Amino acid sequence: MKIYFSAALSDIPPDHQKTYRKIVETLKVMGHRVMADHILGKTAKMLDSQSEEEKLAVERKLIAWKNQADLIVAEVSYPSFGVGQELEYALTRDKPVIALHLKNRKPHLLLAVGGEYLQIAEYTLEDLKRTLSEYIDYAKEYADTRFNFFISSEIDSFLDSVSKKRKIPRAVFLRQLIEEDMRKNQRYLKEIGKKQGS
Repeated sequence: MKIYFSAALSDIPPDHQKTYRKIVETLKVMGHRVMADHILGKTAKMLDSQSEEEKLAVERKLIAWKNQADLIVAEVSYPSFGVGQELEYALTRDKPVIALHLKNRKPHLLLAVGGEYLQIAEYTLEDLKRTLSEYIDYAKEYADTRFNFFISSEIDSFLDSVSKKRKIPRAVFLRQLIEEDMRKNQRYLKEIGKKQGS
C-alpha cells in the first residue's frame, strides 16, 4: 500500500522524532511504500524559514502525495493544527486514516469525529508492528467492501467495550466473529470452493 505519514513537528519532546522514524521503518518493513520525507528529520523552525514560494511548492507536493495514498497514518499523541487539517482532507475524500497515539495521549477531539474511515489506535513501540498490521488489514478490507446495518444501543455499548478491551476496531471484532463462524460451517466453505474452481 501507499501510505502517507503525518505527525506534529511543533511542541513535541526532543526525542519524539525517533518514534516517527520507528513507525515509518516498521511500515516499510511490512512492505508498504511510505511518504514521510516532509516529517522525518524536520522541525517547525526549518519549515518556518522557507520562502512563500518554497512553502507553496511543498504544499502542492503533499496534496499530490495524499491523493496518491491508499491510507493515511498519523501519529497524534501531540496536538497539531496541521495534522488535523490533513486528516480532515483525507476523511472528506473517504480515505482510511489510522491515528496512532501513546498511552495517556488520547486525541479527544478526534474521538468526537468518529466515523468508519477513522481508526484511533493506542500503541507502544513494542507492539507497534502488531497494532499497525491489525489496523491496516481493517483499512484494506474496509476499502474493498462497505456494509452498513443498524444496531441497538445495547449492542453499540457492547461493541465499544470489546473494542476498548481488545484494542481493535469494532468492525474487526465483527469480521472475526463472522470468519470464525465461516470456519465452523465447512459445508458453506466447500460450496464457495466449488464455485471459485468452476
